[in-house]
Amino acid sequence: MSGSRPRLLDLFCGAGGAAVGYHRAGFDIVGVDHVPQPDYPFTFVQSDALEYAGRYAADFAAVHGSPPCQTHSALTKGNRARGWTDTHVDMIEATRALLDSTGRPYVLENVEGSPLRRDLILCGLQFGLRVFRHRYIELGGWSVEEPLRCTGRNGEGAHAGYRVAGWRHGKKYAGNIVAPYGHGGGKGTRAEWAEALGITWPVTKRGLAEAIPPAYTEWVGARLLAVVGGGEPPLLLLDVAVLAVAIVRVHVSSGGVPRMVKRVLSTTEVGWLFAMDPRTVPAYCRARHVEPLGRVRIGKSWVTRWAVEDVIAIAPVPRDRAVS
Repeated sequence: MSGSRPRLLDLFCGAGGAAVGYHRAGFDIVGVDHVPQPDYPFTFVQSDALEYAGRYAADFAAVHGSPPCQTHSALTKGNRARGWTDTHVDMIEATRALLDSTGRPYVLENVEGSPLRRDLILCGLQFGLRVFRHRYIELGGWSVEEPLRCTGRNGEGAHAGYRVAGWRHGKKYAGNIVAPYGHGGGKGTRAEWAEALGITWPVTKRGLAEAIPPAYTEWVGARLLAVVGGGEPPLLLLDVAVLAVAIVRVHVSSGGVPRMVKRVLSTTEVGWLFAMDPRTVPAYCRARHVEPLGRVRIGKSWVTRWAVEDVIAIAPVPRDRAVS
């Protein structure tokens, strides 16, 4: 553990899409996979995931598992219906049973159509990404108050107005959604896949085809962090807090009515304001029932925005001493 950051065990870790999201939320990560993962951006252990978890899961605050998904994918099911054979195995039941036995809160993730309990159904559109990439999320030993469940399909519902770019039935469409998988159909370059998924570190195209967008696990991780006890940053010294609040509030001489210097703050600015790691800001705010306004694209990055009025309301300062 580094400082006050709880540790999370990332099983079947792949290239690290889930890990980066959890790290942004405030966890330190150890990833485990049975094959080398040279693109993994954190501590990596090459080992059988379930064997490693059986030995060491108790040393971690929480566990994430992404068991191999190929056996549940639409492509595999379609191929099997045509009589094709494969060697894909289903490890969901074994993973769930092992994680239940650890007593640690956990997250299971898999593709649409897998036999996970659908506590969450995540979609890239929920996070401002240019992918659908639906994923089922099962939460073990904990829950969230605001479950996200995308129900969009075939251009309807949440998917209305969106189309996947590429070839369909001999015609090429210039859609606004990227399909980061497969080899044909004009599906885009490695760089286009990475940008659409929100992946900013070097990952091969094969790794991108299987990766979870980090935004998914950043959202899940912010809530998990509060559950395991890492979501409560220490209160600031009163004088420091008053000074910080004063930076974003000024006194108008006519009538003494307070106004805001800025109406919106980024997560980084909120972190600076409260003197905390920005990665803990989402959990801190949401634990106090403050949700972000949304996300905007600045350059190649997506920035979460918070209303100054909301931020001031939860500043770690006694209300009777707040700057007016």
